[in-house]
Amino acid sequence: MKKGFSLLELVIVLVVVGTLATLALPNYTRSRERALGQEAQANLKLILAAEKIYRMEYITYWPASGSDPNLININNNLKLFLVPTNWSWSVTGGAATFTASADRVTGPYSNCIYQITQAGGNPTSTNCP
Repeated sequence: MKKGFSLLELVIVLVVVGTLATLALPNYTRSRERALGQEAQANLKLILAAEKIYRMEYITYWPASGSDPNLININNNLKLFLVPTNWSWSVTGGAATFTASADRVTGPYSNCIYQITQAGGNPTSTNCP
């Protein structure tokens, strides 16, 4: 007698694996988006800390006026090392105020935006999971 699997057994295994994958995919996507949101919030808190240090040194927040969405300028002026993988970063400043934002670049929540101001606290979110 030959040992092996019959075609019916293989089809049943494929159906079961396919069903499990279908059930797991939405949870994986949601978990991934939450993790990316936590990444953005953590980096915004880093920007907040860097802005406070910058203000102690220069008596103003960076940029002194206007907005700068250039990540190289943000990293250089605030002495950070943010990477442009999932988010685009922008800092708007003035003498006594600033707002930093992280906009989701791609994915199912590409309209997700996190923001933080000089007041601190947790970043606020718009259209995020």
